[in-house]
Amino acid sequence: DECRFIGAAGWTAIYKMFPDAYHLGLDASPCRLDGKGLGTYFKALVLGPTYKELQRLGHLVPFRVFAPSSIDMTGVKTSHGDYDAKQAAERVDQPSIVGDIVGHWSKFCLGRQGLTFATSRLHSEHLAAAYRDAGVKAIHLDGDTPKDERRRIVAKFRRREIDVLTNVDLFTSGFDVSGVSVITMARPTQSLPIYLQQCGRALRPKNEPAIILDHAGNLMRHGLPDDDRTWRLGGIDKKTK
Repeated sequence: DECRFIGAAGWTAIYKMFPDAYHLGLDASPCRLDGKGLGTYFKALVLGPTYKELQRLGHLVPFRVFAPSSIDMTGVKTSHGDYDAKQAAERVDQPSIVGDIVGHWSKFCLGRQGLTFATSRLHSEHLAAAYRDAGVKAIHLDGDTPKDERRRIVAKFRRREIDVLTNVDLFTSGFDVSGVSVITMARPTQSLPIYLQQCGRALRPKNEPAIILDHAGNLMRHGLPDDDRTWRLGGIDKKTK
């Protein structure tokens, strides 16, 4: 599962340990995070249903997107297929941008639960503090948070005792909380899989449309989550309507 990670050293090592096995990869966004295809590892691609088909079947919800601001990433270097993390953090971790993010949450999302994806740990901590200053119950988590503490906080989140979890890629995939109905993008990314997977955290079936607040310009880079896309083992073509 999540076979787009197979290019990572550890995943590739395991793959190579079983050269005579049949390898079946599953993924909702079947290309590597740097945009490269999976043809090095798989011989055939079997396409599943599209977002719109899953929505008609009731397996995904409709959504509303607000893109109230964008960030000028001109001149920011690219590293490993995405914006250089340090330079990107310098662009986005600004008081005016953080305040804008919290202000739009207060305008559109009060009473909901959501995830906010930041660019750096410090950026995530700043966002969580700004949410709390505005009366929104928010907590920052990262990969160095002790496991027991992380489990405790996530359990409180599931009980709806916390409104927002701010993080850096910690909950991009494999995190399923039915109450999550808002995704706030505070991290610009050149990676289509990262963008789609982050959106997907709020698209599980529920009684209300999801809200995506894009403060990072990702909508303009990658299109809407339900755009028709042509997936190929050699990589992804640009979005098609």
